[in-house]
Amino acid sequence: GFAVHRMSRNSHQPLRQAQGRLLAVSSQLPVRLRVWRAGLWAAFACILVLFSCPAPPQAAEADPYESALSKADHLMKRGEFVEALSAAQEAIKANEQRFEGYHSAALALYYQESVDPAGRYAQAALARVPADQRAMVEQLIETIGKKRIYWERVRAGDQAMAKGYVTKAAAEYTEAWRAMPAR
Repeated sequence: GFAVHRMSRNSHQPLRQAQGRLLAVSSQLPVRLRVWRAGLWAAFACILVLFSCPAPPQAAEADPYESALSKADHLMKRGEFVEALSAAQEAIKANEQRFEGYHSAALALYYQESVDPAGRYAQAALARVPADQRAMVEQLIETIGKKRIYWERVRAGDQAMAKGYVTKAAAEYTEAWRAMPAR
């Protein structure tokens, strides 16, 4: 029994040594944690300072007309035509004499399938456009006119189909396709 007892007492010695090393490491741990926590607070403070400073004004903000046109163009490229129309109308308010705002508004309306208002804005753009860019606005007016015909023929075809006039509906749909074959 004595040998067994002595062995078990000696078997605890490595455990006590490990506990001593663990206590030595844990006494250093709070210092390390405090340094780490201070580093986190410093990083948080830097981020807070960076994001709380206002961004420097951009060049487009200096001219509200150009800023609104740029916004309208960006929104149209993203397919947000209602918002693009609003931005184009802001440009028109900023400078009613320039054609680009009217042109952007006409495009936004065209893509919303609102051909009559699009035609009015396109005509306003045509009245203001310089001679060297006139062809672009005239092309838009022609395209709006084709879309107007397209929608008129589609509506007529739908009405004929609803009444059971299949041949008439087919003729109307054919005319719609001729107006805008790419649709």
